[in-house]
Amino acid sequence: MAGIHIKIRKPWRRALYGALATSWCSGIGFFILSRWVRIEGDFGPERHPLQFPLLQLHGGAAFVMMMFLGALFVGHVAHTWPAKKRHPMGVAMAIVVALMVISAWLLYYLANEDVRAWVANIHASLGLLLPVLLAIHIQRARRKNVRPRRDGPAVCRSIQSTS
Repeated sequence: MAGIHIKIRKPWRRALYGALATSWCSGIGFFILSRWVRIEGDFGPERHPLQFPLLQLHGGAAFVMMMFLGALFVGHVAHTWPAKKRHPMGVAMAIVVALMVISAWLLYYLANEDVRAWVANIHASLGLLLPVLLAIHIQRARRKNVRPRRDGPAVCRSIQSTS
């Protein structure tokens, strides 16, 4: 059976994980502050002062994640798709990421507060799930792959199929 020998290079992988960790931690922090934390202000309970900076950090990290998503589609997905291996996990990751982007867009532009609460919960649930899916994806790839090759695109090493 053909083997897939592709791996995201270490500097890019570290940057991707850093952006993911920043997005994930700031998203969780914002969610906790927005749902369960209120402080006493001059005119009664109000939002925690860190809520908005965390949301800004989360949005910035999400933009970086979308840039990585573009690079991953070109350098990782495009090279591994023809091998037709591990498609279910890759498709699941792509669907979750697409739903994250769509739900983020809806949160930014949706005015209806009733629908917005549902979308926020879906976005938060998917956000909690994404690192778990990524860890499973990486673990499965590491178990099944042999040593990756050193040649290939700047972001990813190339795919080598052997029969």
